[in-house]
Amino acid sequence: MPAGLNDYDAAWGVGAAQTTLEKGIEWAGISDLPVTRQIELHSSTVDARSTDDTTKLLPGLVLGQRTSDSLFAHYNPAATDGTEVAVGILAEQHTMKGADTGTVEKKLGLMCVHGFIRQDQCGGLDHSARGDMASRIYFDDEFLGFGPGTLGPVVKSADHTVTAAQKGTFFTTRGAAAAVNFTLPTLARGLWFEFFNEADQNMTVTFAADTGVVKNDLAADSASASTASEKIGAHFRVRANDDASKWLFTSFGDHTVTVAT
Repeated sequence: MPAGLNDYDAAWGVGAAQTTLEKGIEWAGISDLPVTRQIELHSSTVDARSTDDTTKLLPGLVLGQRTSDSLFAHYNPAATDGTEVAVGILAEQHTMKGADTGTVEKKLGLMCVHGFIRQDQCGGLDHSARGDMASRIYFDDEFLGFGPGTLGPVVKSADHTVTAAQKGTFFTTRGAAAAVNFTLPTLARGLWFEFFNEADQNMTVTFAADTGVVKNDLAADSASASTASEKIGAHFRVRANDDASKWLFTSFGDHTVTVAT
């Protein structure tokens, strides 16, 4: 085991971390503790909530995973090293400085990968991170009727250009008086969106040219619910694939999907 990985000073000990996990970040009661896994934190990991010393990590820090070495670090939506995708929540407090050296180093830690988490105890949590962890992490402010990982339905009754910042959003067309076209943003790892037709109007999801993967088509330009008597209730989901080269399209139910190439 690399030197320093199990170093904890008195102020950041194992006992304190366990207490914080039970009473700090989770909200469903001690009998419903989050599911955690052991991880290795990169030495560069910081927590902006620790104003006196950002190398002190508090429970609830949102984490991403670096693609170069598979180590974990603080989630950064502007990064391009893998940490732009949120993968879990730090379950215990840490200092990244070694007890002997006083300099930052890799550390072992526990990351919550599934459970009921208090959003007000999280550091770095944003809409995109919620989308990344949807259906695994249930935040206490998200139970608004359309499932975990969303912030409730967002109504668009006219054409809308979707942004990357809206990752994980559940869009509906309630009140639309004409066709509604959702134009997707530039492909990026971790992006996903849902669309639900609440009006008897055409609903279309438009990809960049040849980037949609729809049934029997690897290079679609758009997908629509436009068949008479099959528009209301059409439900689409799109998700970027692993290398951000294609949009993976799913249609729920037996509604006819019209594909343009």
